[in-house]
Amino acid sequence: WITGQFGAWRTRLWLVQGKLEVSSRWALERRLTIDGELAYLRMIEYVVLARLLVAQEHLDEASRLLERLFAAAKAGGQTTRLIEILLLQAMTFHARGDTTRALGKLEHAFKLAEPEGFVRIFVDEGPPMAQLLSEAATLGIRPDYAGNLLAALEAEAQKHQDASHLSPAPSAQPLVEP
Repeated sequence: WITGQFGAWRTRLWLVQGKLEVSSRWALERRLTIDGELAYLRMIEYVVLARLLVAQEHLDEASRLLERLFAAAKAGGQTTRLIEILLLQAMTFHARGDTTRALGKLEHAFKLAEPEGFVRIFVDEGPPMAQLLSEAATLGIRPDYAGNLLAALEAEAQKHQDASHLSPAPSAQPLVEP
């Protein structure tokens, strides 16, 4: 179980870095398919598989898997996982150009997330989420919450930008003894 969890988080980082090939190999090694059994202990792996499918622009397959994941998470009472799946569904619909359905999924995520004060789960989705949040705020979909999330996303982006300016220049010789 721990190996599966670690591999899923590592693969999620690879996806953020754009490493689709190594992420695909991970999914093959773990024998993950869109029709695989969604056991509780493997849910995170299947959510990462959905992320991989979105990154590969296999949006129909991603949608099918996300629908199955949503039903399983709802049946298991996994609120945090439901929010994550709703956000992925929203971004999938948005990638397809279906803004209406994307905003519907985002609003559903808001209903679950706002009472508990969820922020990080939105911020971790980065620029695609910022675009959706901006559209939601513009259309008056929970504008206060959407605005707070946008502010958190902007603060995170600024923090990363500031950190990149502080990185020391690599030395000509990084080893003490080559």
